[in-house]
Amino acid sequence: MNIEMNPTPSVGSKERLAADLKQVATDTSGLVKEFSAATASDIAQVKTMVEQSFYDAKAYAISGRVALSDKVRGAAIATDGYVREHPWRTLGGTALAGLVIGFLFSRR
Repeated sequence: MNIEMNPTPSVGSKERLAADLKQVATDTSGLVKEFSAATASDIAQVKTMVEQSFYDAKAYAISGRVALSDKVRGAAIATDGYVREHPWRTLGGTALAGLVIGFLFSRR
């Protein structure tokens, strides 16, 4: 049984996630094809590889969630600071956006 795991270079998180899922699908397809001729040691080796793949995917998802949470928290703090410094400008911009959206929806 010869299954190799090749990590792909990531350009962005969406692309890396898609590549990781594609790799899992490829690995699973290879497992199904070769399972009939597998020995106990081959099955143990494959089990270890699959467990490691899922562990890596889980760790990647958790780190992405933490990074996204930090970015959102930073944006919320920056927005709160701007609104506190410029309340009338914020109110005017919000009112203008509401009028534009109302105008666009009323035309339908």
